[in-house]
Amino acid sequence: MNRISEYFELSERVAPEGSFFESLGDNKYYGYDEFDDHMSYINEYHAAAAFMFKWIEHWGDQQVHPSAAIFHASYSMVLYEWNRVEEAEVCIERVLTPSARQPNPRSLLQIYVNASRILQSLGNPTRAAELLEQLKLRIESPDYERFVRKIEAEQACLALRQGNMHYAVEWLDRCGMASTDEVSLNGAAERMALARVLAACGRTEEAMSLSERLQQLFWREDRLRDRIKMVILQSVTLHRTGQMREAIGLLETALRLAEPQGFIRSFVDEGQAMAELLNAYWRAHQDRRSRETPSVLVDYANRLLRVLNSLPDESEAPIKAGARARGLKAFPVEWLTNREREIVGLMAEGMSNKQIALHLGITEGTVKSHTNNIYGKLEVRTRVQAIKKARELLLLG
Repeated sequence: MNRISEYFELSERVAPEGSFFESLGDNKYYGYDEFDDHMSYINEYHAAAAFMFKWIEHWGDQQVHPSAAIFHASYSMVLYEWNRVEEAEVCIERVLTPSARQPNPRSLLQIYVNASRILQSLGNPTRAAELLEQLKLRIESPDYERFVRKIEAEQACLALRQGNMHYAVEWLDRCGMASTDEVSLNGAAERMALARVLAACGRTEEAMSLSERLQQLFWREDRLRDRIKMVILQSVTLHRTGQMREAIGLLETALRLAEPQGFIRSFVDEGQAMAELLNAYWRAHQDRRSRETPSVLVDYANRLLRVLNSLPDESEAPIKAGARARGLKAFPVEWLTNREREIVGLMAEGMSNKQIALHLGITEGTVKSHTNNIYGKLEVRTRVQAIKKARELLLLG
């Protein structure tokens, strides 16, 4: 990344607002579809984050350089993966609002897709879905249909996260893809979406076959992030069919690949299925961690479990939210994130939304989004009910 930074410094001296060649053909696709998704082919996340942050700071609020928008998109993606979601939101908001310099369609795709994922994780599913629809209206390109195929694949994945199986199945019927199609880097994102929807629909053999071929492709092409995502999908798919030994084996493969780069959301976004898998992995390796499994992997799994609120503290074994070793029956609630638990705790201390925002260094709007998400997960309508339910579930210290 140092050599690339030196090149940018040289180009800044020659053409501080970018060159004609950087904008040439920027509303069409040339080469691989995913070339503008930097983090699909850059495997060193820490070095990439430092590089992108340096240039984002250099360009500042004046988004005149042709690379500024895509750098914000890529940096927000890294922050999101590291579960620094509020920072990711701030970063992507800087380029999400229409400005004098319209980002090219390929950059718009990355910006809106990332923003949608971030807002979904912050508990704003309506806005997350709206952004993908708005993206279709902002694309101006001779390759419009190609862009729409990619957007609709992302909409199918979002539908799964929101529990809307109807839309996902409808997309599956009209997407024109089959699990037996040849796989390549062109259109890889759509194939990954296809594998995910097939798995969610219970078409396990098709999902496993496609995800394995994609995983092998990403291994050959040295695409770390997407390889990890496919291994995780395979693990979750096998878990759903009761093949726990195989599922845990694949989970360990994903942990080995992901730990050096600090991946979090790729695991956490799988929800309760991943929490159950990590619980099983944690238990299976406690007695033999010093002999067979590197302690760093067990610690990593433990860290991911804490993000999923499965570990109340480091001294306790992983348990489902609402259950204790003493035998309290588990409530059927979704997982609260660390930030959501923190906000519930501050609510219990009597803080207002404004006070919570100041205390945590986030916007009042973000607090409201978290609060709405908390209400939905705890199945309550008011603060008093949320605090009462959190105490019943032993989510408060």
